[in-house]
Amino acid sequence: MSPKISFLFGIVTAVAVVSLAGVVFLLSKQGGAGGGGADNSDNGSTGEASPSASPADVSKIISDIGEKIGLNADAFDSCVQSGKYAEKVNSDSSDAQKAGGNGTPFTVIVGPNGPAMTVSGALPVEFFKTIIDTLLAGGNAMEKVTPELQPYVTEAKNLAYKQVDGDDHIRGSAEAKVKLIEYSDFQCPFCAQAQPTLMQIRQDYPQIKHVFRNYPLASHPSAGKAAEAAECAGLQGKFWEMHDGLFASQNSLSVDSLKEYALGLFLDQAEFDSCLGSNKTAQAVAAQAAEAASVGVRATPSFLVFSKSGANEAARKKAQEEAQALSARYSQFRLPVNTVEVQGAGLGIVFAGALQYSDFAEVLSAFGASPQAKAE
Repeated sequence: MSPKISFLFGIVTAVAVVSLAGVVFLLSKQGGAGGGGADNSDNGSTGEASPSASPADVSKIISDIGEKIGLNADAFDSCVQSGKYAEKVNSDSSDAQKAGGNGTPFTVIVGPNGPAMTVSGALPVEFFKTIIDTLLAGGNAMEKVTPELQPYVTEAKNLAYKQVDGDDHIRGSAEAKVKLIEYSDFQCPFCAQAQPTLMQIRQDYPQIKHVFRNYPLASHPSAGKAAEAAECAGLQGKFWEMHDGLFASQNSLSVDSLKEYALGLFLDQAEFDSCLGSNKTAQAVAAQAAEAASVGVRATPSFLVFSKSGANEAARKKAQEEAQALSARYSQFRLPVNTVEVQGAGLGIVFAGALQYSDFAEVLSAFGASPQAKAE
């Protein structure tokens, strides 16, 4: 959202709570795939975007606010129109993005020993009180984060992309230089919509590595358990089979249905039921969601694309240019597009939405991947 402002809204002894807020004036709000923003929501590439006010309307609204709070109208209007504080606003926004902020509200909680955690979303005041009291008492604030809030909270020291390893679910070449990391939610309709496109990408670009990571949204009550079910199936070597089945059956993700899907995959039923009932994989799902948030993911589906050979200056420039081009193509939908530092691989591009095949192809091309030539 833009413009963004950063302000200190609370200091308690040695604990600071810094929040990033988005200022957007909407004359009306309409539903549609394009209405999803970077605030923990489904994100599609088509549909009607929520129409925002015109620049003239925004200027009038701002002027009216200034008048209502007793400011000198002429001096206030002159200050706003001149862009006197634009550089400071942009700087604040940049700082927030570096800390992992990509949606609003975004909060950084700083304890006596430095930054403790970042928070995405309008969480209950009781949560902030508990965290502040814990930090003041010298305790571990992350231990106070309940499971349902974990997707929105990231430990500050862990704000980094997790390298692909043996715990990941991978399709494609094991030796691939170009990686496509998908952050998805099994109950998200746009995530399901993206699957045929991703299948075609894998067929045409066999040299890339497609990695799936869970990012269940709190707004989808069945998504968390579905993610756990996929991980439980993965423990028996059938993650992708369960993955495909869940997206094909999004309207039926009850626990009983999940057990039926496991039965259809010929899993060890007792082992699967025990895994799902004991929340054995809940921590793995939460860790994937936290990692997603740390690279700027706030909506589903989201993707991170990067290359092992992308650390040189020319590659970095190309990634920046492609991110800007992708953002411009979807400007009317306020598509979240950012670059992120990937250790040992330079810049990666993070974007959200069930985009068209051509968009994925252009992003992959920016990192040196080309479609496999088809036999005549």
